[in-house]
Formats: sequence, structure tokens, C-alpha cells
Amino acid sequence: MNKQQKKIQKQNDKLKIEKQENESVQNIEDLIHDKNDFICPICLNYIVAAVSLKCGHTFCEICLHEYLLYFKGCHICNDNMRKSKFAYCYLLDQMIHEFIKSHHPEELKTYEMAKINNKEWRKKKQVSSIDVGQQIDVRDPNFVWNVGTIKRLKISQEASKIKYLVIHYEGKSDKHDEEIAENSPRFAALGFYTSRNDIPKYYKQTKNPFLKNLLCIECMDPNDNQFNQQFFIEDNSSDSE
Repeated sequence: MNKQQKKIQKQNDKLKIEKQENESVQNIEDLIHDKNDFICPICLNYIVAAVSLKCGHTFCEICLHEYLLYFKGCHICNDNMRKSKFAYCYLLDQMIHEFIKSHHPEELKTYEMAKINNKEWRKKKQVSSIDVGQQIDVRDPNFVWNVGTIKRLKISQEASKIKYLVIHYEGKSDKHDEEIAENSPRFAALGFYTSRNDIPKYYKQTKNPFLKNLLCIECMDPNDNQFNQQFFIEDNSSDSE
């Protein structure tokens, strides 16, 4: 096969892929004409940057991350989301965009703005560089965000790339140090979460019952309309070994 034939073959393959994608979107468009099929159950707006859970339910990326700050049960079925892997649904994003453009063009501008806001959110959350001694926000196993320091880097011998970060949690002893994959969603730029006052945080153990009750502010669980989740979590870790 000469260069010209290869070029033609490449163009044909590209056209074939584009045709399959268009047919896929069109097939679903033929079945779905209700905007509620593309609505996020949390914010009740069109899903932006769709993320699906193991249970099969799909949410906006930002909505899901914010919801996980307070609750572990899926907003729909109450399955434990914190043990579920996320799957980004790029085809669904495309379908939603095409659906709005075809059936609700008056809402397209608002949707495009939401996509821009999501892109900016990702940019602000992203850790720009990784260096030993650098402080970043780290989500611990209890799903509480802490200030962490990168203690060591573990390099993959095969690809010569950073594979794991050894994290030391500020204010905690070395026994709480943790090895976390470099591409983990548990990292954020310093202050992205820890500077907020509206999310769960730790408080030091106290024997004063009045102070303890004052700190145990609770927030509402929308699944059962009951006040059952502590906004502040008691920190029983020791500052020394």
C-alpha cells in the first residue's frame, strides 16, 4: 500500500468513526425526548461532566464531589458511593449537548456556561506541580480533607514516572502517613477544600461536654430528612508516636 492509498484509508476510517458516533447519538435521540432523562438528581439541572457510579446512577462531576463531602450513600439508591469507582461518561456529555441543541436551544447558553464553570473548577482543584515538601489538600480515609505534606515520591522503574506520593498529614503522627497513587482524586490544590468552613473537619478530643456538644454541629441528610451526620469529627489521633 503506497502513501496515497494509506492516506485515503485513514480518511475513510475517520469518516467511518464519525458516522458511527453520529448514528449512536441519533439512535438515542430517537428514543429520548424528555429532558428529565438528562437531569442531575442533585442540582436538578442538566448533567455537566457526567460521572456514573457502580450502582448505575449518574451526576454532575461537581455535584457528586460536593455531595461526597457530607454523605456516603448514593442520592438515589443509598449505595455506598465512597467505595465506588467513578466512570466519566463522555458520550453522555455529547448526547446531552446534542439534545439541548436540538430540543431546547434556548437553554444552550446556560449549559455552555455551566461547562465553562466546571472546567474552571477542575483547573483550580488540580495540583499544578508535585515536589517533596510541598503542601497540598489531601482527603483521608474518612473522607475529610486535611493539609498534607508530600514526604516522598515513589518512582516507577519501568516508566520513570511518579507512581505514588507518601503523604504526611499535618498535625498527626507519622503512623498516619499514607501512600497514595499520584493520579488519585484524593488530591487538590492547597486550600481548595481546607480553606472552607462549610465542610466536615476534625476537632481535637476534649473532655468538656459543653464544648464537645458545641462542636458536634450536625447537618441534614436529604435522603431521610433527619439530622444524623456530624459536621465536625472528633480527632483521636496523637501528635506523637
